[in-house]
Amino acid sequence: MPTSHPVVPSELLEKFVDELGPVVLEAHPFPKDRWRRDALRACLLASRALRHFALPYLYNHIVITDQHVNDPTPTPTYLRQLRDVLAPDAELPLAALTRVAPCVNVLVIKVVKRNYDDPYAPEGVTSLTKDEGLPLILHALHHGGAALKQLDIIFETHRTPSWSNLPANFRAALAALIRSPSLQYLNITKLSLPPTVLLGAHFRNLSLKSYFCDRHPSIEHRKQISIPSIRRLAFEQRLPTLPSFSASLLRNLRKLVLVNNAVADTIRNWQILSAVRHTLEDLRLEYSDHSETSNSIFGGPFDFGSIPNLRSLTIALARSKGHAYNNKTNDSKFDALASLLDMSTPAVALAEISLHITMLEANVKQNFFIPTELGGYQHWVLMDEVLSGEHYPSLRKVNIAFEVDIVQLDRLPHVVKDFSTTEFRIDAQCMFRAT
Repeated sequence: MPTSHPVVPSELLEKFVDELGPVVLEAHPFPKDRWRRDALRACLLASRALRHFALPYLYNHIVITDQHVNDPTPTPTYLRQLRDVLAPDAELPLAALTRVAPCVNVLVIKVVKRNYDDPYAPEGVTSLTKDEGLPLILHALHHGGAALKQLDIIFETHRTPSWSNLPANFRAALAALIRSPSLQYLNITKLSLPPTVLLGAHFRNLSLKSYFCDRHPSIEHRKQISIPSIRRLAFEQRLPTLPSFSASLLRNLRKLVLVNNAVADTIRNWQILSAVRHTLEDLRLEYSDHSETSNSIFGGPFDFGSIPNLRSLTIALARSKGHAYNNKTNDSKFDALASLLDMSTPAVALAEISLHITMLEANVKQNFFIPTELGGYQHWVLMDEVLSGEHYPSLRKVNIAFEVDIVQLDRLPHVVKDFSTTEFRIDAQCMFRAT
């Protein structure tokens, strides 16, 4: 006589799997979430119901890299296993592919090592990019019904690789994946990418940590193939160079992130801001100031009031020097910041301003933690006058964040506990209007 077994509600199974995932799937010798991976793999074999809930957590975020391998080869076993899952043998049922590929939302391709077999090979031609299994994986994600949302292409090689020097089958598969209809975020680090690769793409968020290759011809005349209209652009590099079709690329830009390591770069940044000022709503400027002699970290004035729809402005300033920001000799940096915010045209839509200040201090003395008198904070008083003036009619919120990283300190003085509260109290006194 057959016996009936109680059926576990699907809501309970989903909650159980939800406590385990998601995980990052990569070939790491000592993954910090190994127990969760093993538990999710066990769920795949336990039952069909658990498999249904576990697959999206196990294959949601895939990292393909040669970073964690001790030998010159780039995890051939890992690539072969991943290829068998995403692109199984043609004799297997097609359902084996459609059950896994749609679960992949984030793919990271990270090339770190050089070509040990041929040290004279072009930059970027490594055992990972030459592996025949990698293009098959990319094609499987593109044609296998995957809903890939984010693609990160990262090269940490000595020099910036050129797109034309990469293996042809890897280029073709990567270009096809970039044009996937589901792709929303494309993040490129240290790769000279030709603008023609973007023809027919659909993503709306682009992060560039290397510039487009200018050696490629202009594609303005190729109107029959669509160019993506970017809504969020992050630009991090020295001497940024916009592609020749920037007007089409940035025509609907809403959010812009500009990261600078050189003062001279800001001249081009102002040109970028001028080009997108009619649609821009969210702007973040990040500056890394390592100069001992530069009086201005911003490279010239810009009227933020000329951006009519700007609603949020963030300025992040990082400095690695052995002096405290509250030292009177460093007030010129904040004078430049106050001048930058002292616009000539009212910012009618600007509702929120955030200032993020990061300090890396070495060999500091105990008096670093003792704030100076109020007279050393005149730059904050000036900034308070600017932000509470008539040019900020819609300003409702001002965020000021300090992050201090102390290194090479023999003993931590007890006044460190009071540093943050004392600093906040004095800043609040200086910016009483904005506060």
